[in-house]
Amino acid sequence: MHILVLNCGSSSVKADLVRTEDGERLLSVRVDRVGEDRPQLRFSDAPEAEACPASGVEAVLTHVLPLVAQRAEPLGLDAIGHRVVHGGDAFSEPVPIDETVKDQIRRLCQLAPLHNPINLAGIEACQRQWPDLPQIAVFDTAFHHSLPRRAIEYAIPREVATRHGIRRYGFHGTSHQYVARQAAAFLNRPLRQLRLITCHLGSGASVCAVEYGRSVETSMGMTPLEGLVMGTRSGDLDPGIILHLLLQGGMSPEEVDYMLNKTSGLQGLAGDNDMRDLEERAAQGDESARLAIQVFSHQVRKYIGAYAAV
Repeated sequence: MHILVLNCGSSSVKADLVRTEDGERLLSVRVDRVGEDRPQLRFSDAPEAEACPASGVEAVLTHVLPLVAQRAEPLGLDAIGHRVVHGGDAFSEPVPIDETVKDQIRRLCQLAPLHNPINLAGIEACQRQWPDLPQIAVFDTAFHHSLPRRAIEYAIPREVATRHGIRRYGFHGTSHQYVARQAAAFLNRPLRQLRLITCHLGSGASVCAVEYGRSVETSMGMTPLEGLVMGTRSGDLDPGIILHLLLQGGMSPEEVDYMLNKTSGLQGLAGDNDMRDLEERAAQGDESARLAIQVFSHQVRKYIGAYAAV
């Protein structure tokens, strides 16, 4: 069986055509920096990158998917798998995508505003390109359904948490699960005998404590805002800062939401959300780039140290 796996992220679009019998990647597609002018598209079977004519995930998908279909046709394509960031309480395992599943993904967009709308755009673009193929959603939150209750709960009144569905979900679950399995294979030990700390470090970033193959703690919470400093997201923040900005700072809830999701993190500290660019600037003596890298690294070290004790 040949499955196209699509991952529409906050800063990139990635796809692999995978032969399930042996896991071989028959075709790989990468588009980085999708929000910038003329994002660079790379196919594994092409010697050079080419520029997409427009930026933004939907425009990139409109350009890329017909090219993927063209290349996949002689190889055969049986199904499409989609990474979806937030599945909430509804999804603890992969599910076939229908209108009900899409409605649930859409409902959770407010909790993952940088991801679920993009994931949904990828699903609908693929349904237009391949209307007769089965499509499967795999949720970032599913791996963290094993979190113990002590790691799920926020210390707020129970009736408020229950009424509004406030709890920790965790994200990047597919990545943390895969990394844990690969680490066990590298160590040549059964995963069920290992206590591991896994790190997913990209534009979005998180850390996970994996005990005997199960997630028992992770840095992201109810939304992908909690935890590490990220490309454009703040990570951990004193809630009093948000109250101050709303009550005394003259900012609206929408302005605070936009700031925390899209203009904070590395972007807020140094005016750039790409670590590759920051490292280049830091090497040239740029102090704001150096500080951004130091703040990011400090948070990662802090979480790793804490999770060693979980």
